[in-house]
Amino acid sequence: MVLQIVKMMILIVVIFAVCWLPQHVYFVVVSLYPDITHHKSIQHVYLVFYWFAMSNAMYNPIIYCSMNARFVCLHAIANWDI
Repeated sequence: MVLQIVKMMILIVVIFAVCWLPQHVYFVVVSLYPDITHHKSIQHVYLVFYWFAMSNAMYNPIIYCSMNARFVCLHAIANWDI
C-alpha cells in the first residue's frame, strides 16, 4: 500500500515537472534573448506552453482515480439515472 502511494506521488511530481518545464524554459530563453519576443509566432508558442502548464490540474484526478482504489471515480457515480 505504501509503495503504491509513493509511486503515485512520484508520478504526480513528474507530471507536474513535465507540464511546467516548457513555460519556465520559455521565460529563461526570453530573458536571455529578448529579441525573440518580436518573432511572428512567439505568442502562439507562449500560449501552447501556458495551456500545457495549466493542464497539469486536469491530470491529478486522473492519476488519483487510476492508482488509488479508495478515490471516488467519476465513472462510479456516472451510473446515476438522469
